[in-house]
Amino acid sequence: MGSGSGIQAATIKKLGYKNILAVDINHEAITHLKKNKISALQSNLFSHKQLHNKKFDFIIFNPPYLPEDKREPEESKLQTTAGKKGYE
Repeated sequence: MGSGSGIQAATIKKLGYKNILAVDINHEAITHLKKNKISALQSNLFSHKQLHNKKFDFIIFNPPYLPEDKREPEESKLQTTAGKKGYE
């Protein structure tokens, strides 16, 4: 969930886990994950039909976490910004 760059998924893969599914709303993140041979779905959290009724051993969530910064480029806001205070 909220896989972003895929660093967590790549780390889990290096640890030997084989059945990894990364999910992110951003198309570029999904493209990057697939280039790195990690299964990925473009979705807003659990809204993708393939995720309904699916069971997971664990879920790692890497949400946006920084407060809004008007100087930040629009392209990166989706990945980093989580509202005015960084947690909304």
